[in-house]
Amino acid sequence: MRKPQWKQMLMRRSARILLLSVCLLTPVLWRFLAPDHVTTLPFTYSSDQGSIQFRTLIAGQQHPLEFNTLLTKPLLGSRLYQQLSHAEVGIDRLNPAADFALGSYHAHLVYGEIAEAELHPHMEGILGLDLFTPSPGFDGQNRRPGARITIDFKTKLMTVEDGAEFAPLNLPPGTVQAPLLRDDDGRYSLLLPLNNGASYRFTLGIGYREVLLPAGAVLFPNREGTGYVNATGLVPVTLSMSGQDLSVQAIALPEYRPTGILGMSLLANYRVVVDFRNNRLYLEPANSRIDF
Repeated sequence: MRKPQWKQMLMRRSARILLLSVCLLTPVLWRFLAPDHVTTLPFTYSSDQGSIQFRTLIAGQQHPLEFNTLLTKPLLGSRLYQQLSHAEVGIDRLNPAADFALGSYHAHLVYGEIAEAELHPHMEGILGLDLFTPSPGFDGQNRRPGARITIDFKTKLMTVEDGAEFAPLNLPPGTVQAPLLRDDDGRYSLLLPLNNGASYRFTLGIGYREVLLPAGAVLFPNREGTGYVNATGLVPVTLSMSGQDLSVQAIALPEYRPTGILGMSLLANYRVVVDFRNNRLYLEPANSRIDF
């Protein structure tokens, strides 16, 4: 016996609503269904220094570190470096290593030393890329597939995801994205067009205050009108990403630089998502999300 037509219509409508609800709620539910693979921690941000700072557990003790993607391995201030070197039994003096942890996310990393004078006030070291990037590990141990980090400057929270699969990204309108290129030195860069029509390589500079232009990136007519000269100093430029224009005041230095730096004067205006496993950068509009 056939069901009345109104019942069939109601069932179809209910199925559509259920499907839409699942699609909308999947990114939110994922955060609660896989807590072992998602770590959220508060950070402080100094716009004057372009510095992201949070407390990191090193060999079981909390220490204030800043995060900078221009570095690969962690660099610890001389006092902390010496303290760890003397505390660890059987440590390799040429390649000292320790356990670094942000909440439940952790890794065993080789670290180096940096002079205290080179650190920002109250910081005991700098955390580089190695904590989040893919690594084959040492002798098959400590293998890491790579993490995805989200830096939200509105809520001052950083989220680290490291599960076997990442939650689907629910990208809001206005999000721009670009592929990340892994450089030979372990850092990440982007190939971005500028408003002079050419594309240039920019190193991802989370933790670096300014956007720094590579040599020859901006050209102005010379006074005689017979040619062009490189601009120096503070220069307004437009970067293109996902077909959208991003305007920023950048610094052009007189000395030769083959690559630029995509720093915090641009990045801090967005909710930054860096997928180190899949080599992708996403910049979401800062006010595009509803706080749950």
